[in-house]
Amino acid sequence: MRRSRAALVAVITATATLTPALATMSGVQAVQSPPSAAGDSGPPPAVDVRDGASMLQPSKAQVAATTTLLRDSGPGGRVTWDPRFGTPRTIRPASGKFLSGKSSRQAVDVARTWVDDNRATLGLSAADVDALKVRRDHVLDGTGTHVVNFQQVYNGIAAGRDGALGLAVTDTGRVLSYTGSSTRSSDLIGTFSLSPSAALAKVAGNLASGTDFTPKATGSTASFQEFAKGPFAASSYVSKIAFPMGDGGHAAYRVLFVKQLDAAWDVVVDAKSGRILFRSDLVKHDSEGTVYPNHPGAKRGGQPKIVSFGATDESPSGYVDPTGLAGLPGPTTFGNNANSYANWSNFLVPADQGPRPFSLTSQFNYSYADNWGRSKCEVPSYAKDVDPAATNLFYHHNRVHDELYAFGFTETGGNFQVESSKGGQGGDPILGLVQAGALSGEERRVG
Repeated sequence: MRRSRAALVAVITATATLTPALATMSGVQAVQSPPSAAGDSGPPPAVDVRDGASMLQPSKAQVAATTTLLRDSGPGGRVTWDPRFGTPRTIRPASGKFLSGKSSRQAVDVARTWVDDNRATLGLSAADVDALKVRRDHVLDGTGTHVVNFQQVYNGIAAGRDGALGLAVTDTGRVLSYTGSSTRSSDLIGTFSLSPSAALAKVAGNLASGTDFTPKATGSTASFQEFAKGPFAASSYVSKIAFPMGDGGHAAYRVLFVKQLDAAWDVVVDAKSGRILFRSDLVKHDSEGTVYPNHPGAKRGGQPKIVSFGATDESPSGYVDPTGLAGLPGPTTFGNNANSYANWSNFLVPADQGPRPFSLTSQFNYSYADNWGRSKCEVPSYAKDVDPAATNLFYHHNRVHDELYAFGFTETGGNFQVESSKGGQGGDPILGLVQAGALSGEERRVG
């Protein structure tokens, strides 16, 4: 299932606070065909050139200023740093404390004054603070707390994709917390040598190569210049921005490009070279899978059903790890709770580590044909059923995790999870050995 997101919505927000192994599955034998059988080329991968850049450390002056700030707000405060920019990502005082005293002024004025008072921590100049653009002043219902968002401006060009500062200001005018993605330099680097239409042509050539397209401007919408859709599904939009990097804001164009109704991207290109600096899919791919609530053919629940692999109360990050595993080009049957893969050589211990299904869009919908059963356990017929079987086992193990959670089998109770921030030891997702021992040609179950 795919669900389109509005192409023109860009939200920059800040908030007050930013196993044991089971050998095999009873019922459905689990199996997947090799990755190439999935037939899922998927969308182009996400791009952010800053991800591969060297980590920037805060300066000694920043560390010293931050130490003083936290000391003055009371013991127990903490700061985290953004490795892309060498600036604070979050600043929080100790529980029950604040980053500033009371004030009767407006929340925006309180926030800007705090930023100005803490320029040394943020690596900003007085001129940088004066140039900050107010993006939002939002009141949290029922609390009176304002969330004030600023946007950095580089030589008159507003930042796009980071360059943000956010502060929570209480109803008594005290700064409760800070979160941001700001840079220390306010210099605008590079020039707008390319025209907006040339930037769009670069993007179209990258994402729709071979398509005859000549950008034609039709007007403007908000801060974007609008271009006729041409052979594509919708109009394209181009905006001049400064793209924050470790050395300042780079002259760039932000391009919203809709190739098809289910294929759209938010792209940032260098305004001089046309190099892609950032690319994000604007289409949300809901993680899902085709599973059997019971074994195939059962009177109750024996028919395949498409279910969500997304977030639950017990699994807030969803069932599937979107980063996948090394060696696979996309998400697979691996996540915080479960790890399911073919284990053909052995029915007792996890020996093989695959094959397993993968899907660039995190959609695991496969038809189960019971090739193993219909061939009377002929080797290697089971390989044709790996995808649906591994998906089914993965889902049921995640459901076991979620159902038992309500009965106290949580992190501190030793449940099976990779992540352990809520207690417990972690590092022990349940291992689902799919079609365990299938190479022997014998049906075996370990109960």
